[in-house]
Amino acid sequence: MGCGLTVAGCLAMMIEISTSGGFGGLQAAGMTKLATVEDLPQPEHDRICAAFAPSALAEIAGKAPPAGRADTITYDITVTDDSGAHHFKLDETQIPPTMLDMIDALPRKR
Repeated sequence: MGCGLTVAGCLAMMIEISTSGGFGGLQAAGMTKLATVEDLPQPEHDRICAAFAPSALAEIAGKAPPAGRADTITYDITVTDDSGAHHFKLDETQIPPTMLDMIDALPRKR
């Protein structure tokens, strides 16, 4: 991976997520969340670090979203680690339910 910055065996990174779209301007659309993984408790740190690793997000982004997905939420995810910023735009139907739960648990940006 070429990343020299590690915290408890996984990458130290900052994750910023903003959303857009959705049905009729739902509250979930238009939110922004920001997390720095080294600030998270250990079990959550490891899960978030693995799920939001740029390689994991690239794999998700490489899979086409299913057809017939009107009114879905779009997630703009930026992961910044020691190799720079990595940007991903994912449809909510591409993101596994467990990852959506992790996104819901992240703090909102103030």
